[in-house]
Amino acid sequence: AAFMVPHPPMIVPAVGKGSERQISETTAAYERVAGEVAALMPGDVKTGFTAARSKSASGADVYPALERSVKTMERDEQNGMSPQTLARRAYGISKKKSPKPLYSCGLSYSLFCVLAGALPNRLVNFILSKLYG
Repeated sequence: AAFMVPHPPMIVPAVGKGSERQISETTAAYERVAGEVAALMPGDVKTGFTAARSKSASGADVYPALERSVKTMERDEQNGMSPQTLARRAYGISKKKSPKPLYSCGLSYSLFCVLAGALPNRLVNFILSKLYG
């Protein structure tokens, strides 16, 4: 979700992913100069990172929903796609003659990206607050 919309519990990664999206779209506009550019927005991927994560309760006093938000993210990560699925998608994109600037991966995340682009920002933020807040 961080590629498409704000993600308060993960602000630094969300800003990085948003920047990557903007760089890809802007560079794709200069395609003839820069060559082919595509960004893959994978959504949640099941890796060993979730189990290895070292958590801290720091900030829970300022953001009371922190623990619940992290649990939601961990559940999403554990139910995410496999790295192999993501790799197959990336390989398929790399073989395209004229790739689009942005690709999503997985049906539910693709649907989320379409909705996030079509719905008003206030409504998207409200939905996110219900999911993570």
